[in-house]
Amino acid sequence: MSDPTEPGDDFDHAANAYADGDLDRAMEMCRAILDRTPTHVEALNLYGVLLQNTGATAASIPVLEYAAGLDPEFADIHANLARGLRALGREAKAEDSAARSIELDPDLEDGWLHLGLCQIAQDRYDDGMETFRAAVSHLPDSVPLHAAMGFAAIGREDAAAAVAAWREIARLQPDRIEALINLGTAYCMLERADEALPVHARALALAPDFEDAVVAYAGTLHGCQKARELNAFCRAELLKRPGHTELLRQLVTSLVWLGRFQEANEICRTQGPGTTDPAWFQAQTLRTAERPEAAEQIAAMRVRLEDPDLPDDKRSTANYALAQALDRGGAYDEAIAAYRVANSLSMAKNEAAGKSYIHETSHEFLSTTFAEFPAGLWSRVQDLGNPSSLPVFIVGMPRSGTTLVEQIAASHSRVFGAGELRDVSRMVERLTHGRNTISPSVWDPALVRRETAAHLDVLRELGGGAARVIDKLPDNIQMLGQIRVLYPNAPIIICRRDLRDVCFSCYTLDFADRMPWSNDLAQCANRAVATYQLADYWVATLPGPIMEIQYETLVGNLEAESRRLIAFLGLDWEAECLNFHRTERVVATVSVWQVRQPLFDSSIGRWRPYAKHLEPMLSVLRGYMPPEPDDAAG
Repeated sequence: MSDPTEPGDDFDHAANAYADGDLDRAMEMCRAILDRTPTHVEALNLYGVLLQNTGATAASIPVLEYAAGLDPEFADIHANLARGLRALGREAKAEDSAARSIELDPDLEDGWLHLGLCQIAQDRYDDGMETFRAAVSHLPDSVPLHAAMGFAAIGREDAAAAVAAWREIARLQPDRIEALINLGTAYCMLERADEALPVHARALALAPDFEDAVVAYAGTLHGCQKARELNAFCRAELLKRPGHTELLRQLVTSLVWLGRFQEANEICRTQGPGTTDPAWFQAQTLRTAERPEAAEQIAAMRVRLEDPDLPDDKRSTANYALAQALDRGGAYDEAIAAYRVANSLSMAKNEAAGKSYIHETSHEFLSTTFAEFPAGLWSRVQDLGNPSSLPVFIVGMPRSGTTLVEQIAASHSRVFGAGELRDVSRMVERLTHGRNTISPSVWDPALVRRETAAHLDVLRELGGGAARVIDKLPDNIQMLGQIRVLYPNAPIIICRRDLRDVCFSCYTLDFADRMPWSNDLAQCANRAVATYQLADYWVATLPGPIMEIQYETLVGNLEAESRRLIAFLGLDWEAECLNFHRTERVVATVSVWQVRQPLFDSSIGRWRPYAKHLEPMLSVLRGYMPPEPDDAAG
């Protein structure tokens, strides 16, 4: 410890100057103390911190090491040494110092903080998070520890951990803008934008001019698919921030969802393709008119793609847009080349984020599903669910016609199309306590009643008095067993389409990281075959109302198939269902353009011009394709 002959208030003055932010004064006083008493441990410790805070981190290390040698049990010195070593990239040695600091003083916040950060910096994320969990268990009101955990979790896209961390900070500091923004962002990562919206709204109310709060709120409106609110918000904010890239992109998205394609293109027309403006590339995928400027747009996209500094995410988006423009012009060989580049970039990004598609997982899922939902299950659970027929579930592979079927049904005056909801998976997670393999035969009946009642309340609010409310999430096909237990009378519609068109269409669209299997033709086919097998199983085993719609039959016999659909929903026929392309409603899927057009058959057989390039896909699909005309004749 410090020399007892040293006047105590000298160091106190230095410490007070540091606390007041007067680093120069604190530094000067520490030097004076150390000139007189070079072994003054507290002054050495503070001097080391001051060196770090003024950019002389390397110089702080010998100072702090000398202090630690004088007093090995001074916990703060070891924590400050860990801080400096971390800043110099010497994480392993920093970890030792941090561990020593909390060994000496388990209540030392900085020691826990640097220990966890050191472990994460050494790619030991699980160890780091375990350290943080132990730290906040010991120091539950430590905002820095919760924040470190939250930032680390967001960086690794560990959404559940991020929500837990930022929720604690919002509890401790309810008006902390950063905490509210990050909490909402974490909810969005969990696809719980409905829970993020009030959080981001509060952040915006507290700081209406803070750009991060504005962008976060716009993003959450997007996540909630509130197109009209998003449109109005972006327009108002763009008056304050003309040309803001993200707000422009969100404005374009809202217009697309609302079917106002010409307006979306007009906004993007003056923007031009740039490294910070993905909205322009997005607009090129909208076939709004004859597009006489297509050649100029293709040339402009090629110029942008020659820029070696174009980030990979924008390069991927640009290649998708270029490929679609080339496809519209019939330049199929050039288009497939651009599609390959776009998908390879997307795949690399997904792999780097640990989001690769593993085909074996599909087989495992099928085996588990068949075991958990045997044909004999239904007699044991027939009275467990809610008898309501309000919810309607439209499922299938993406690009199998689910959006079109929803649009036709939602054109009926008594049907509301709610789009792609995530409610079922959340309900099942709560019913199974996070273990989806728990058989419904052991679900808690009281909890089932509460969950379905709450879900129906949400659907009624969305539907505004509609007799049927549609959830059109294609991947709900994986949960039709759970859905049938929850709602034994709910209409289920399975959409089917030639798997060659399904797979190729998925390959040509930018799903970002939501469907990593779509970046590879063989993986597209593997996913399609697994979904086809699952659909066959549900049709063969599920009780209750279930209907299949074949896309090609619907296109060829629109009125007959539409009448069959409406009758299946238990409703009287309305001719407006045939004018589905005129129905004003939010459509927030990649099929947004198609369902705003009268029905044509040009999308049938879209894979054919590319056949010579599709062998990896076609080889997997053999046995699951309709016969070709020549085959049928033979």
